Amino acid sequence: MSMISTKIPAGCGKVNPTLRYLEEMSEAHSKLYVITRDEIESLDVTRILKDFSPENSKRNLRGFCAQWHFVVAGYDEEPEELYEIPAVRLFLSTVTTVWPAWPFGASTSSLALWAVVLSVIPSLEVQKANGQVQVCFDGGQINGLFHHCLPVFTLLSKKAGLSKHKGFKNLQRIATYLGIAEQ
Repeated sequence: MSMISTKIPAGCGKVNPTLRYLEEMSEAHSKLYVITRDEIESLDVTRILKDFSPENSKRNLRGFCAQWHFVVAGYDEEPEELYEIPAVRLFLSTVTTVWPAWPFGASTSSLALWAVVLSVIPSLEVQKANGQVQVCFDGGQINGLFHHCLPVFTLLSKKAGLSKHKGFKNLQRIATYLGIAEQ
């Protein structure tokens, strides 16, 4: 078991910190996929499952590919990080179990994706000090998550009409983001 320890900015994946980050980076083509507190607390996964369904047109699926910053609205004032909140963890774990399509749609140009990733990892240790957040977890969990998402990622890439080269590059981008590109 290899433990990974990484620093994640406080509030990653919450709407306001992500918006500030994107403004600082002046990303013209960024898209926010906002998951509401109501959806989370009612465990209503229908919209996200519909939005990332393979039934979407090729054009829609291409528009989703590598574009979205997944953020959660309604928890900005909560002191806990999103991946520490049981309802958020349950919602994102449910989506990932049923239809793990977020890696296909996820932009890796900000740290917002870590809020999703850390929420679906079964166990992690969070330490906070001096405004910094240190997260430790078993690296094998990231590998397992990546492999769980591969079939859906491949299906959506094919349905979107992406070339094998483009699909591989997008897969490589996610693997690099997760720190498992060499494995």
